[in-house]
Amino acid sequence: MISSTNQILRVCLANQTPVYIGNCIRYMILGDTKDKLSVSFSYDSAQGLFILDHEKTYARAPIKEHSSLASYYSLPFEHGKSCPCYTMNINPDVYSFQSTNTFVRLSCSTLLLDSKDNILLTRRDKKLRSFPGAWVNPGGRLDPGETLNDCALRELKEEVGISVEQKEDTMKGHYKYYYSGRECEVKPFMVYESVYPTLLDQGFPRVQYLIIFYYVKIHTEFPKIKVKIQDEEIDKGIWINLQHLMSSIENKKSTPDSLNCHNLVNGNVKNDSIPGETFEGIYPNSIKEGLGEGHYLALKHYYSQFVENTMQIEE
Repeated sequence: MISSTNQILRVCLANQTPVYIGNCIRYMILGDTKDKLSVSFSYDSAQGLFILDHEKTYARAPIKEHSSLASYYSLPFEHGKSCPCYTMNINPDVYSFQSTNTFVRLSCSTLLLDSKDNILLTRRDKKLRSFPGAWVNPGGRLDPGETLNDCALRELKEEVGISVEQKEDTMKGHYKYYYSGRECEVKPFMVYESVYPTLLDQGFPRVQYLIIFYYVKIHTEFPKIKVKIQDEEIDKGIWINLQHLMSSIENKKSTPDSLNCHNLVNGNVKNDSIPGETFEGIYPNSIKEGLGEGHYLALKHYYSQFVENTMQIEE
């Protein structure tokens, strides 16, 4: 891995158009339409160059990975319902935003699941300045010289103590992954455009990320997965069944009094419950919690692609 901190990470479209803070990527690709968008992308960590291209078909992502270059195909692309960059871009006469020609940043976020599709969720400490009380998946910013896979797995280790080993299969051109000596699944499955502030009445965009969402599925049940929560930014961690969580979130008629979960206390798993209103609505909800919008969309995509489809096949 290149260690130079002077490397500039560049995000561009396939026609070499740079993507700067303030540019809505979805609008740059599709214009003012409501069509679903899926994308292909490649990232050269040696050059710090991320190329994003329009892919017209939805499919699971075939992967080409090498030591510094990786390409992924046909991943769904999402952005916020009230994306401020989109609002500015379709109303240029109304909003006089002055671009600083600063590239959009890259980051990775990881859904951690066990063999029964229980998912680990963490709550950001309520004392933090940004997104206090938001429920999120482990993740963070890409470092210069770092591959996307390296970033996703590093953040997983730093934030929740999960070490996943990757070994390159040179014959097949991709990696295999192992947790505690047992093979596990690691794949990107969604791309999300994140902008802060999230609303224009809070000011023009100051930070903009392109988040690559991964999932890591460990083929054992969660009591055997040793989680160690980083308590500097996280004040709570739970294991919760994804099917039950999504059923509760998508039920618009009523909110359950509570949801069964397993709380993480000093590295141990404790049978517990959490108020149903915790996940009622996108963050910040009525109790100033809830899933961050990108994290909610990632859970929704994973659930529809990998859980619901499996359930239908089994039926």
